[in-house]
Amino acid sequence: MLRGGEDSPAVVEGLRKLDKIEIVSETPNWKDQIINKEIRAAVEVPRIPDGCVNKIGHRQHLQLRRELKSEFATDKIEKYMKDYRDKVVKERLAAKNLPETVLSPLK
Repeated sequence: MLRGGEDSPAVVEGLRKLDKIEIVSETPNWKDQIINKEIRAAVEVPRIPDGCVNKIGHRQHLQLRRELKSEFATDKIEKYMKDYRDKVVKERLAAKNLPETVLSPLK
């Protein structure tokens, strides 16, 4: 289940494209649906506050709530979120003409 995301179309589009993941409409009883194993997970994409632009410095916290035995679905969603985060970081570094190595000063 996808909760929110109206102002984060890139995140929503990416989640919808995940193979073998079906996005269902949001319902108020989503926690019960996870407990009752009617859905495997719920991803919450919080609204970006007015005046903030997602691409410029706003930290977006995606929350994944899951049923513990739903590893297949949650692993795919968590991988997508990590890959999306890494892509955004790379884009922001490139926009500031900074090398990616700035993120790992020690090897």
